[in-house]
This record gives sequence, C-alpha cells and structure tokens, in this order.
Amino acid sequence: MPRNVPLSVLDEEKIESGGGLAKATERDREIIYKQFISWVSDQTKENRDISLYDDTDLERFVWTFFFTMRVTPKGKFVRNEKVGRPKLNTALKHFSQLKMCLKMKHKIDLDDACKFPNIKKKMKAFREQLAEEGLSHTTHHSEIPADTIDKIYKLIYHVDMVLSNRENKKVVAEHLAEINPVYHNKLHHLAQWGAQVNENSIFKNVNICYNLIHRIKF
Repeated sequence: MPRNVPLSVLDEEKIESGGGLAKATERDREIIYKQFISWVSDQTKENRDISLYDDTDLERFVWTFFFTMRVTPKGKFVRNEKVGRPKLNTALKHFSQLKMCLKMKHKIDLDDACKFPNIKKKMKAFREQLAEEGLSHTTHHSEIPADTIDKIYKLIYHVDMVLSNRENKKVVAEHLAEINPVYHNKLHHLAQWGAQVNENSIFKNVNICYNLIHRIKF
C-alpha cells in the first residue's frame, strides 16, 4: 500500500515553479503577440487596448494580419533577400500562438464561432492561398548515409588534431595527410563547419547539415 509523507519545502518550490510553458514557447508567443499589437496600432493610428475593439473589427485585424504577413527566407545566404509569404506550418504556428495570447491576456477566444463567425473561413482561404503559391509543403532531405557521417567525423577529428598540435610537426604531417589538400589552407573554416555539424548532429532532415556536408570533398 502507498503511504504519504509530509510535503517538503523543496518539493513545494518545484511544484510551484514547474508545469508551465517552456521559456522558448513563452518567448515565441510574446513575439508574435507584440507584432500583432504593433501592426494593429499602425493600421488604426491608435494605441487602444485590443480588447476594446468590437468583434467584427478584431476578426478582420486577425485574418488581415496573416494575409499581409511577409517573411525573409531562411537558409538562403543571398545579398538581396526578397520577402514572401510564410510557409504553411510557420503561419499555422503563429496563428496558434496569437490565439493563445489573446485568450490568456484578454479572454478573447477566436474559436468562438458566435463572436467570430468568419475567422475559420478566412484562415481556410489563407491556407489555400499558401498552397497555390507552393508554400504548403516542407522539403525534406534524405538521410545522410552512415559511411558519409563516419567520414565527416574523421575529417573533423583530423582538423582538430592539426590545429591543436601545431608545435608537433610529425603529428601535423600525419593528420594533414588524411585531409584533402584543397583544404590545407582552410582548416579554420573546416573547424567552424565541423562545429555547426556537431550542433546539428541529428542527420535526418536537417537542412544546414545537408547543405554543408555536400560542399565537402573527401
């Protein structure tokens, strides 16, 4: 049979501090909420509490906010980035974040069909627009082969040995022999590249790893 013991001060503190949202989730929700509030203020030229707008205006603010949302593409290292609509998953995530913030901060429930009868229809049209523009799918790369991963870690190891044993010419020569000569004058770049690979060591559908790996000549 189970039994109970007195609740310790430490356990009580853990209970009080735990069970909430992850810090990153709270931060992301706050970012999209503040962006929405700022956008509404810009559109109306007012600094009014969002809960003071009538339901019809608020509904229009929400779907217009998403229809006019633009983002810069991630992972594209170009000098003149063009802005475009967000991908579907990103947009839906932001919509969910905004809904939760409005509900928690202002008791505004966008899922209430009586108060906001058109929001589902408008957001469905928004999803269809993203689909027409080819933004409803996420591109996934195939898994990096195991032998390629092995080569990567061996390369990183040899680079590290060269850079950390510069005073020992024998060790340097031994490990340089294992590195493609085209990279002998770019060892620091390889080291930085290796650090990025290590930070993204799950090699399934990780764009940064996929792109970096296929720039290397073994």
